[in-house]
Amino acid sequence: MGNLTFNYQKTCKRCREDKSLNRFESLPSNRFRLICKDCYNKRRRELHGGVERDNVRRLKKLNGIINKISGCSLLSMYKPDDSSHYRIKLSYCGFEWDLRNSSFIQGNRPWTKYKQPDYVDGSYVYKFLDCKKKVLYVGKSSFVNERMSKHFSPSEIKKGKQYWKSDVAQVLILKCESEADMHFLESYLINKIKPKHNMGSIAKDQLSFNIEIPEFKDMWVEAVYGNVDKTL
Repeated sequence: MGNLTFNYQKTCKRCREDKSLNRFESLPSNRFRLICKDCYNKRRRELHGGVERDNVRRLKKLNGIINKISGCSLLSMYKPDDSSHYRIKLSYCGFEWDLRNSSFIQGNRPWTKYKQPDYVDGSYVYKFLDCKKKVLYVGKSSFVNERMSKHFSPSEIKKGKQYWKSDVAQVLILKCESEADMHFLESYLINKIKPKHNMGSIAKDQLSFNIEIPEFKDMWVEAVYGNVDKTL
């Protein structure tokens, strides 16, 4: 008696062709993949090539933005294992930043990781400006690196509902000669400028004098992202 052979077939969900079962991958569940090996491998190649093209496109746009910022450079771009969002590492004026690529493209400033020896010690007063040079906030700190990190921490912003900080386009900073100078200058500037987000610290009456203030230094750079494609 001759051997009996069974030619089981299955229809591929992609190409709609009837093919023998050996043309479908067997899954651990003892079932077969719904599309044949040919279609599956073709789709994988297409996706892989598409990812590479997207990476090139993403890097091109990202570098286009970074090239507008003097002294800023891209250290790396990567995707964490536990995230679907790309992250970028930037270097600017001695600082190193690590942030979501999409946040940077949309104009949020990178304030996370600091490596800036110039701002380790001392008493500082700082101003937050928007893209029109309007002062949004005046603050002070003897630990300005840590203070900036906290100011722009996503968790702190969410907890304090300080979403206005996404409008910060520039940070100016001034080192004071003493802690007393720092406290005085912060109060003076708040009552002189009357920033929108210092309203709780502004006196009801007006200042009766003016003082000359040394020039503030740029701690971050003016926004340059207004005309950038935000679909990246």
